[in-house]
Amino acid sequence: MNRVILTATLTAAVLSMSAQDSLRDDYNDFLKSAREEYNSFRDEANKAYSDFLSAPWEPIEPLLLQKPIDKSRPPRPFEERDHDGEDHSLKFETIITPQPPQPAPGPIEPIVIAPSPTDKWIDFSYLGNTDKVRIPDGALPTVNDISESGISRAWANLSDGNFNATLADCLNLRTRYNLPDWAYLNMLNIISQRYYGRKCNGSTLLMAWLYSQSGYTMRLAREANRDLIMMFASDHVIYGNYYILDNTNYYPFDHAAGSFNISQASFPNEKVMSLVLTSLPLTAKRLSQPRNRKSRKYPEMECDLSVDENLMEFFITYPNSQIGSQAISRWAIYANTPLSETVREQLYPKFQSALEGMTDRDKVEHLLNWVQTGFIYELDDKVWGCDRAFFPDETIYYPYADCEDRAILFTRLVRDLTGLDAILVHYPGHLASGVAFKGEEPGDYILLNGRRFTVCDPTFTDGAPVGRTGSAYDNSTASVILLSR
Repeated sequence: MNRVILTATLTAAVLSMSAQDSLRDDYNDFLKSAREEYNSFRDEANKAYSDFLSAPWEPIEPLLLQKPIDKSRPPRPFEERDHDGEDHSLKFETIITPQPPQPAPGPIEPIVIAPSPTDKWIDFSYLGNTDKVRIPDGALPTVNDISESGISRAWANLSDGNFNATLADCLNLRTRYNLPDWAYLNMLNIISQRYYGRKCNGSTLLMAWLYSQSGYTMRLAREANRDLIMMFASDHVIYGNYYILDNTNYYPFDHAAGSFNISQASFPNEKVMSLVLTSLPLTAKRLSQPRNRKSRKYPEMECDLSVDENLMEFFITYPNSQIGSQAISRWAIYANTPLSETVREQLYPKFQSALEGMTDRDKVEHLLNWVQTGFIYELDDKVWGCDRAFFPDETIYYPYADCEDRAILFTRLVRDLTGLDAILVHYPGHLASGVAFKGEEPGDYILLNGRRFTVCDPTFTDGAPVGRTGSAYDNSTASVILLSR
């Protein structure tokens, strides 16, 4: 009886393994067929693109969008006479709802190329990470002729399959290091210049090829038959010079603006760059010297904080932009960016313990006073020579911060540590914030879509409590930025 059961079990197992092998074979055949189909599609797309490049490139002139001037006012000490003891429903002109982030584009085809012992590699470093990508064995493809026909031939040469392994490695690194769009483009630039040994027309074309094959929107341009330029498109309005093509804004990467000739050749399913940061790139952490941040009123709200300096170098290169036509939306990009894991690991357990058991209002009071009194105020013009908003990590890193930096950091802490919604409140020359408590709280508030957002101003260095606005600010001129969770 046992032998019969064992035989039946073995037979079932063999049949099951045979069925699994058959399913695996069918799946592998499907993948092979799909890959061949994608390869054919990609070859056709690159051939069409190469042919289009040989058509005359049209002249195009730059436009200029200057960053709005919003001169910060020095903070005034809080005084009781600034508040009359009554609740106020503040008036406002604009509500900004930040646009949802776009997912990273996918490549034109899902390339998977396994390494082999004969592969040739180049090393490079970015964000402190040292890595490598495969490159073709043989002579560098030269790009001496940047006429229409010359670039067309060069693109066809790049698309002959020799750089597919390079592309596959770049896409893998984008995933491995969680690179947002701006970081990915900068990595491709570094790789391309490392391959050629310098910045040149060849490195620009290789960067553009890798970028477009990764699914992003770009256009090629040239300046006076000398320099080849890659133009990237973004769904944000970046301050400075830009070019309009087919109702889309394009920006020259790593090149000054000028009178260009541009090719209108495009790829199917291409996506523009998003500058929304829902997560941060993974860097090789290089910690700064710790800086003590302490609340004057609540001594338990104190922490020595180190920040990743590789992340600081990434932030300082980040394009300054706004969403659509709303200039005040520029602060939403910073305020909706998360704090780094490096800072959260140092700060959040300590503050969660200090805030445990408190009411929501008391939690917000403690966080507000920490930002008000734990950071030294200074005007951007004096420190940077221009207006410069900080990402939350930057406010903790740099020795000085102004009103916008404090409001950005405070609203980030409130959302993370209390779970309450927050807004930024903009007056000419000043940025404050508001918090949506679960119940009605005393003090000044903004009624927004039926919800009360109690005013909190992190720039009162003498520690104004929750619900107080200063007489220096005209509430009838306020605009509101509704932040995401």
